[in-house]
Amino acid sequence: MRTVDLRLAPSAAGCWAAAALALVAPTALGWSVAGGFGAAALVLGAIGRRSDGPSRLRLISAAAACAITAAAALSVVLRIVAVEQAPIAAVDGKPVVDVEVTGDPTFLPHGRMRLPVTALTVNGHRQRPVAATLAATAGPVDPLPGERYRVRARVRPPHAGAEGRLHAAQLTAVDDPIRTRAAPWWQRAAGLVRERLREIAVKALPERPAGLLPGLILGDVSGLDQRTSDTFRAAGLTHLVAVSGYSVKWRYGYGYDAETAGSA
Repeated sequence: MRTVDLRLAPSAAGCWAAAALALVAPTALGWSVAGGFGAAALVLGAIGRRSDGPSRLRLISAAAACAITAAAALSVVLRIVAVEQAPIAAVDGKPVVDVEVTGDPTFLPHGRMRLPVTALTVNGHRQRPVAATLAATAGPVDPLPGERYRVRARVRPPHAGAEGRLHAAQLTAVDDPIRTRAAPWWQRAAGLVRERLREIAVKALPERPAGLLPGLILGDVSGLDQRTSDTFRAAGLTHLVAVSGYSVKWRYGYGYDAETAGSA
């Protein structure tokens, strides 16, 4: 008779539940969840060390699950606190911001694009790096993860909801961004591979499949048309480009933009 190994189920469930709760709950509650499960892990671990037999293994397993749950809640809370305390979240006017690209662009109407970035400095003052989004004019060459830009931008609050709590601001460039550092060599090499795949797909396939193929293989959804995006979303198959392609993007350093994947 085949048995199902569920030893990791409590840890996985605790991790997901704690992260989800920390995203939607007040920060104080997130701290409480992290602290409570951390304390439970210490207590169960101490009791388990003094126990013998099967109970020892069960207690240590429970302690491990509590520790993983505490770590998940703590990681989310620390990121939320960093976002809330970031100077860029409260800046007025149109500051000069240094940003680093962290993912692929999402192309918008009228020759615009949206980039996932990490904000590094505001008006020349360093801050703890925090996630943000940058809307700017699309250039002839796609920005690569790891590139840094200096741009004067209009700052708006992030989107409402759980996802917005992980982003410090929405930036809209009022001038063309100036590149201050090129992407690392491996990012440039990966970009060449991706660009070559796009070219081959365009030559060999009709328009819609040509935009879809890079997404399925590399997670590159920049050429995906809106009709195909809507079809994938309606069918519940966004994971084919958001997850399958994501695994390749992560391995080869393309980065990942959850907002882009969600709109795929």
